[in-house]
Amino acid sequence: MCESCAITQSVSDAGDVAAPDSCSYCGGRLIRRPDDDPAVVRHRLETYAGFAGPLIARYRSRPSFAAIDGLQPPDVVTAALSAHIDRQLAQRQEEPS
Repeated sequence: MCESCAITQSVSDAGDVAAPDSCSYCGGRLIRRPDDDPAVVRHRLETYAGFAGPLIARYRSRPSFAAIDGLQPPDVVTAALSAHIDRQLAQRQEEPS
């Protein structure tokens, strides 16, 4: 992140000469955030998996559950979510009261 303007930026950690050493917005010095340490990130991911796994298992058996790959481009994810919601709404309208 930029030490001056605090804008978060992605930079290579592999010693890439093309990686900027100054902020592309204000020219300030780029520093690593304390929470960007690889060990901290691994811990966050492990914590997430520990909570998300049981939650997903609980809801997976419900008819309205859907697994959508969130690593796809945003427009593809949005389209998949919208299509799933539309299917769920259509099914509810078809159900007898």
